[in-house]
Parts: sequence; C-alpha cells; structure tokens
Amino acid sequence: MPLFAIFPDASGDITPAESASESRGLAWQIPRNVNETMATPIVFGGLVYSLADNGVLKVYDALKGGQKYIRRLGAGGGFSASPIAVDSKIFFSSEDGEVYVVKAGPEFELLSKNLMGEPVLATPGLRPQ
Repeated sequence: MPLFAIFPDASGDITPAESASESRGLAWQIPRNVNETMATPIVFGGLVYSLADNGVLKVYDALKGGQKYIRRLGAGGGFSASPIAVDSKIFFSSEDGEVYVVKAGPEFELLSKNLMGEPVLATPGLRPQ
C-alpha cells in the first residue's frame, strides 16, 4: 500500500500518469510503504510515523519523504489502533495490550512499554488533567 503526501491546495485528479512517480498534486510518495495497515499514520514534529499491522514502524521526513528509520515494535503481534502524540512522545497500542512509547524525533528511542492487561483494538483517547 503506498503512502502519499498531498499538497494542501491540490484539486482534481492528482493520480500520477502511468509509469510516472510524480504529479502536480503530490509532494512525494512511497510506492510500497506497507503491505496492509489499519492504523492511520500520524504527522508530528515534521515527521510521518507509519505503523504496519505487523508492528513495523517507518518514519519519514514530512516535507521531503526521506526515510529516517525503520524498526519493529513487539514480536510481530497485530497493530490496528492509530498512534497518538502527546508532548514529545508517540504512543503505539498493540492488539496484545502493549503500549509502546517512542520518543518523537528522527532517531528511534523506545521510552517504555506498558502492559494494559487486555487487548487493545481502538485508538486510545486522552483526557486533559
């Protein structure tokens, strides 16, 4: 499944022509980002965080599309919840009930892994204090 960055003012059909990789409406694209995914990518701090359902996290520069890193979260269990960002942290919830907290930035740093004690299939919601 491809990943596209679309200009905010794009309109009409922005599909690249056959055998082309560019279009006037696309800032950039990654033709084969993931095989399948349920989680919606998140943009935070100038980076795009894209998590595949098998736990492979790919992080790209939001403006140019260059890949910053690729890492696997967990042991290959399912991920269907979309990530959320809080302060300088990105939270990824697995279907096995593990919440991985990754430091936002161009280099991978796992801050913690929290066990929920039950499956997590939906994106967590936050409540202000």
